[in-house]
Order: sequence, then C-alpha cells, then structure tokens
Amino acid sequence: MSERTRKNDALNAVLFEAVPDALIIADREGRIAEANRNAETLFGYSEGGLLGLSIEALMPAALRERHRAHRDAYMAAPRVRPMGATDQAMAGRKLDGSEFPIEIALSPIAGKDEMCYLASVRDISESQRARQALVRARYDAAIARLGQTALDARNEEEVIDGLPPSLAEALEVERVAILILDPHSREIDLRQSIGLREDWSHPSRWLEDPHNPLLPVLNEGRSTILDNGGFAGIPGVASAALLPLLDRGRPMGALLALSSQPKRFDHDAQHRLQSAAVFAAGLIQRRRTEEELAHAQRLDAVGQLTGGIAHD
Repeated sequence: MSERTRKNDALNAVLFEAVPDALIIADREGRIAEANRNAETLFGYSEGGLLGLSIEALMPAALRERHRAHRDAYMAAPRVRPMGATDQAMAGRKLDGSEFPIEIALSPIAGKDEMCYLASVRDISESQRARQALVRARYDAAIARLGQTALDARNEEEVIDGLPPSLAEALEVERVAILILDPHSREIDLRQSIGLREDWSHPSRWLEDPHNPLLPVLNEGRSTILDNGGFAGIPGVASAALLPLLDRGRPMGALLALSSQPKRFDHDAQHRLQSAAVFAAGLIQRRRTEEELAHAQRLDAVGQLTGGIAHD
C-alpha cells in the first residue's frame, strides 16, 4: 500500500467519525460492515456492537420484510437517494426497542472488493416536534379566529360561511365543505364550501351507493378517515376526513375536508376538525331552534287571531 493510499485511508477514517450524522456502510448482503460512533450512540449500541448486524435490525419489526424487498431493488440499480424527508414516514429502532423518526440519505460507494452502500441517518424527532408545534399553533389560531368571528357576526350565517376557508387555510388542504341533510327527503345540501362546488354533481345520489363513505357519517354519526383516495368520484383526492354534524345525538350533516396529499389527517388534524364540527353543529342547531321558535310563535299568533275572529 502506497503512502498516499495510507494517508487517504486515514483521512477518510477521520472524516467518517467527524461527520455529525450517523454513518453506516452495508455490504451487498445488507450486513453492517462499518459504523461510526454517532451511529452506535443513535441506536444505543456499544462500540463495535453494530458490526455484522443486518441493516433491518435497526428498524421496527413490522417494516423489515418490506425493507428487504426495497433493499434488493435499490442494490440492483443503486443511486444517491434521500428517504424520509417528505411525507414518507421512516422510523429507526434502538437496541432497547424504542422507535424514533429518521431521515436517510443513501449512496453507493466502491469498496475494496465489492460495491457497498453508505447510509447517512439523522434523528428528526426535534424537527418533527417543531413542525407539529407550528401546525398546532396554526390550528389553534384558526379556531380562535372562528370564535372571534362568532362574537362579531350579526348572525350564524356569516360564521358558517367563513368556516370552510378558515379550515382550508389552517389545514393546508384544497377542499372543505359543510353538508346539511334534510331529515325528511334525505336530500343533501351543499351548505358552504371552498374548492368543491365545481366538482359537486347530484350529491344525494351518493347515498344510493352502499359503499359510499358518507353513509356511516350521515346514518350512524360515525367519523371516517380515508387514506386511499377515490372519494365519491371527485378527482385528485388522496385522503379525506368526514365528520358528522350532530343535533341532539342525531346526524344532521357532515363536515368534509379533502386533500390531494395521502395521509393528510393525523391525530391533531382530526382533533381540530372535530372541534370545528362541534362548533358548526352548535351554530346550525341554534339557528334551527330559533327558526322553530319563530314558527311556533307565528302559529300561536295565527291561532289567537283565528280564535278572536271566531269569538267575534
């Protein structure tokens, strides 16, 4: 081995340990050939404890079989590839069994005897928590604005009209709608929406389809979350949240949120949508109560007038 080669190897070893990310080199069999100290610390192993392990040992058991298939496909056509930086969720598994979200950058590298594969792994727990905090703050601000709008509005109509655009902005989705169900005719009325009216065609016919996801919402008052797209023939929908609007425990309508992104409605989004559905249902219920009271007062006035005429 030449002096230059020895110097290059020494420099590479220093850089391998100096990089702040966890670095792992795997062979064609998917076994760990090298790992820096950051990788051992990240996954909870002692010095040298990662060597010889299958790369799948560093991920949740439920993902291992699928990863083996992906690994074989990647090794057949290796390339520089980032993973986990978008909506594609990835998780690592520590030696103690705990799991955490990660991002990975894969790169093929030439080994001494064969092609190897470098994985640069980063724990994104903190950045994920920061993103979630920002999302929650945006949701909470939207709900607070709705409350202020309710205080300032002259009637419930103004608040209901402003609900879909407010939710669409807070959730960063393209379509939000409020549907009202006529209890007698079973007709569905598109009460208010953003981004949906142009796609709305004969919505009441949807209830004739026994597989329509609106049925359990409007018939049973049960929320439904869809992650597989294909909602009621509306194009460009990858995920949907359908929540009932309840009047004394009975469904009187639904709140719909539709997104072009898959798995868009996590626990936080569902919680905020549920709050908005309760808020909207309360407004609609109050308006209906006022209308019923006004109608009863009119009937009473007519009855008194008729009785007075008959007496005269």
